[in-house]
Amino acid sequence: MSISRFILVRHGETAGNKDGLFYGSTDLPLTEHGHRQAAAVADYLHDIHIDTILISELQRARQTAEYIRAPENHHYHCDPRLNEMHFGEWEMQHYREIAARFPADWETWMNDWLHAAPTGG
Repeated sequence: MSISRFILVRHGETAGNKDGLFYGSTDLPLTEHGHRQAAAVADYLHDIHIDTILISELQRARQTAEYIRAPENHHYHCDPRLNEMHFGEWEMQHYREIAARFPADWETWMNDWLHAAPTGG
């Protein structure tokens, strides 16, 4: 019996990460630093056998997967269920702006983000 492993890799940096924005479903590309991060992850995973690569439909995930699949030309499969949530009125806003505009919702989110929803999200 073989043992299955699930390796979760987060995409490399985007301008949204760098700028402190909430950008869930906004389709941002990797920054130069994000490309270097993706290459580093691919290097780290180089000696690990990979059967399948599943990614969201967003380009940041696709760009990251391109580095991981390259050595053995793995195929990857896009699954919309892996797409990031939409942050509603918070989408592409800095956290300080969100806290100022939606203080009650922000406090709820900060106290229990697993059970809270962004305003309009």
